[in-house]
Amino acid sequence: MLKNYLVVAFRHLNKYRVFSFINIFGLALGLLCCALVLLYVSYEISYDQYHKNAHRLYRVIENMKINGVGEESASAPNKLGPTLMNDFPDRIEHTVRFFNMQVPQIAIEYGDKTFNEKQFFFVDSSVFKVFSWTLAEGDAEKALLEPNSLVMTQESALRYFGNESALGKIVRMEGKIDLKVTGVLNPVPNNSHFHFDLLSSFSTTRVIYPKGMPGYDNFYWNPSWTYVLLKNGVTKEDMEAAFPQFVKKYFKKKFVNLWLQPITDIHLHSNYDFEIEANSDVSHLYIFSVIAFLILVIAGVNFVNLSTARAGMRMKEVAMRKAVGASRSQLIQQFLGESLIISFLAAITALSLIEPILPFFCNIVGASLTFSFIDNASVITALVGITMCIGILAGIYPALFLSKFEPVRVLKGFGNLSYRSVFREVLVVVQFSVSILLIIGTLTANKQLGFMRKTHLGFDKDLIVMIPMQRTAVAHRFEEFRNALKRDARIEQVTAVEDVMGWKYQTGGYKTETMGDDEVLQLPRLIVEYDFTETFGIPMVAGRSFSRDFPTDAKKAVLVNEMAARFLGWHSAEGALNKKLNGNSEVIGVVKDFNFTSLRQGISPLVIEFSKRMPGMWPFVKYSAVKLSPQNIDGGLEVLRTTWKEFCGNAPLEFFFLDESLEKMYRAENALSQISSVLAGLTIIIASMGLFGLAAFMAERRTKEIGVRKVLGSSASGILFLLSRDFLRLIGISTLIAWPLAYYVTNYWLDGFAYRIETQPFLYIISAALAVAVALCTISFQALKAATANPVESLKYE
Repeated sequence: MLKNYLVVAFRHLNKYRVFSFINIFGLALGLLCCALVLLYVSYEISYDQYHKNAHRLYRVIENMKINGVGEESASAPNKLGPTLMNDFPDRIEHTVRFFNMQVPQIAIEYGDKTFNEKQFFFVDSSVFKVFSWTLAEGDAEKALLEPNSLVMTQESALRYFGNESALGKIVRMEGKIDLKVTGVLNPVPNNSHFHFDLLSSFSTTRVIYPKGMPGYDNFYWNPSWTYVLLKNGVTKEDMEAAFPQFVKKYFKKKFVNLWLQPITDIHLHSNYDFEIEANSDVSHLYIFSVIAFLILVIAGVNFVNLSTARAGMRMKEVAMRKAVGASRSQLIQQFLGESLIISFLAAITALSLIEPILPFFCNIVGASLTFSFIDNASVITALVGITMCIGILAGIYPALFLSKFEPVRVLKGFGNLSYRSVFREVLVVVQFSVSILLIIGTLTANKQLGFMRKTHLGFDKDLIVMIPMQRTAVAHRFEEFRNALKRDARIEQVTAVEDVMGWKYQTGGYKTETMGDDEVLQLPRLIVEYDFTETFGIPMVAGRSFSRDFPTDAKKAVLVNEMAARFLGWHSAEGALNKKLNGNSEVIGVVKDFNFTSLRQGISPLVIEFSKRMPGMWPFVKYSAVKLSPQNIDGGLEVLRTTWKEFCGNAPLEFFFLDESLEKMYRAENALSQISSVLAGLTIIIASMGLFGLAAFMAERRTKEIGVRKVLGSSASGILFLLSRDFLRLIGISTLIAWPLAYYVTNYWLDGFAYRIETQPFLYIISAALAVAVALCTISFQALKAATANPVESLKYE
């Protein structure tokens, strides 16, 4: 019997090849999207789960906000980790600090090789007791105990030493500190919330700063990312309950709050100031998952619709089987079996497409995904479960409904089903409602991304080259470097800044003349050099900018933005002039508000300080900003390379264009836009395939009617309208359902941006027009085929 079922099933598939292809390939596309998104979601939620003690591992978050202004920082003071360990030995097993000297890169030399290392950290020796990273070479217990010790990844060791053993090798940091390689790490999993190439012992910082760094040993400056491993049985709440008293004991700023963030939450649920790396957003996982589910719904609707439509044409077959003794249970098994066969053929097709499509998908979402039947067993299991559910849902209608008909009535012609079906019409409405919703969502995401790209940030970002210069010869001789560049007409302006404009910023503590002794405001801060406003084209609202004509500017002058003037109680830009900050700093000018951070956030108060040079300290500015002449960009870059070589010799010059850097800030939104576009396109394709199949079915069922109409004088256009009318009515209903849903969903998403587009009515009109156009193009083929057929052949049709 089973063999008979299989033979009948494959004969049926072969007889109706077009419908079989639409069913299998359409469902395969839906399952493929589902599988890819399942791979991505499982990868994203796996971040940092590989650590043995992940359930006890937390990062300390420091909040220093007053009235919503200040910082909520992923980093903490240097002294916090050791002090926590000292004060709570009964609750904390280990603490680990990561410190990168707050510089964009550190120069490391070995022989004639020099590399600018961007992922270099100083860490406590307990790092390997807290994090589950292992060494391929060296002893993890001792590798970072001594000053001047260095552990590097295998990739870094290969860069420096080739195939030679790295242990014991000496490299030089910043041209003056020798570091000894004491360990080589095994590969660190990609699903870590931050990455590194080199780790040096935290005690090395005492060698670099033998007299101590200002703020290094207090609870004010917070440059270190601090992690705590709680002891077994100690909860996050137990530890946090002790923080208020701890803050009161050690922190001068009484408005500070501390709490613990689980390490497994960082990647998807963390967007604090000063993150080590940009994190993902759990909302994007929800969006991808919902879209994939909706595509699967559309593909499933196609499958169910076509299965039920074609099943109605098999009533005589069912009647004959019952007449020769087939039981109802046997018929149910046959129809369910055929449906499951199609479902599993679709699943096999989807699985075979994952491998070639995965690189393209990874490129869009920016993840390193791999697929194998062993490592991704949970995804395979989920896919099998989904396939079985769809197969059963698609087969249950013909299995239960057709198997109950009486053979005599069917064979006498009383069992024919109408080509119209409320059930199928409801499914078509669902299908196109989802399609229109996704089209509107995709168009809205693209429009918002374009708006963010084109919105003027309040400063010039084009043709500005950013050069990391911290701890190079340029940093100490910046004025000479600037003058050397300015001698060439291909360089328009040169300045230096503490952080990348429009991307990152620091904060500082500020007091006005009217504030009490124990009061302080933590405000965003930017340290700059001369020609800052000129290079970035930032207008002055009142007063003036920093000027070489006023020697005192370098010691006590500050600028503020318009919002800071209001926030500090000075009411207006003119009212802020000559006001004092921190006792001796004087406001000499007010700049027009500009977006010194992401467009996801609104503009905040900002204080702009001049770069003060302290004895024995490197300048606070970390980047040189060079504005090139638009007439000769390549020539300007060549001037930059030549001048750098004069000042820094063979030290590698690395730079980036500011506008390109700011574009990368919106990588997550860009990925969302791209994948939404691809998935929306697939939605239209799958829906069109289903519509094509239903149109073919309707045309086939109405062959005699069409023949009669043609004999009586109906035109091809009239028959085209006849076959299209019902579908267009259903798309109209779909539009009425999709528009309100799209309005709610898109506005909810847009509310997450400080700067957003308003609802665009024309996007809704475009979505409906596109759905109608796709439907007409799909239906027209079958309608014209039926309309142009010979009516004689139509009237002979059985």
